[in-house]
Amino acid sequence: MSELAAFEGGLSLAASLRASEALTGLVEERLPLQVAGGGGPPEPMRVIGPAMLARGAGTVQALAALAPLDREADAGVLLRVLLEHVITFAWLSADPDHQRFLLWLKEDGRQRLAMHNDLPSSVGALLSQRCTRSSAGSKSGSMVRSRTCANAQRKPTGIGRRAFPA
Repeated sequence: MSELAAFEGGLSLAASLRASEALTGLVEERLPLQVAGGGGPPEPMRVIGPAMLARGAGTVQALAALAPLDREADAGVLLRVLLEHVITFAWLSADPDHQRFLLWLKEDGRQRLAMHNDLPSSVGALLSQRCTRSSAGSKSGSMVRSRTCANAQRKPTGIGRRAFPA
């Protein structure tokens, strides 16, 4: 049987779970990771690369947790997130002069600010006071609030937490 025919037939749940454990194990055994700066800031991919791998491995773990529950729609969303991480990782890795990293960082900040500004006020009641505190409407204050909110709601579990402790 060719590899393509085996793939088209799908993997059993047990085989998929074993594969996800093996994949996440490869990442876990290399984390946490210390990146030496050599006196200056390290190359962007020496920092963001392991972070993206840890994030991807965490997404694989979440997919594995959903698999026995037969939650195909939720798994599909996570699979899309994983695909976007893989594509972004490859795109950033292929740039030796780090210009893509600078573009990506700028666009990420712009999108986070836009999401924060688009958040309906009715959702504010669902967030903690720490997340909704006003800072006189400044854009930099919005970014600080967004980061504070994200950090306040982060749960210290899984690969991502071990890779980059607070």
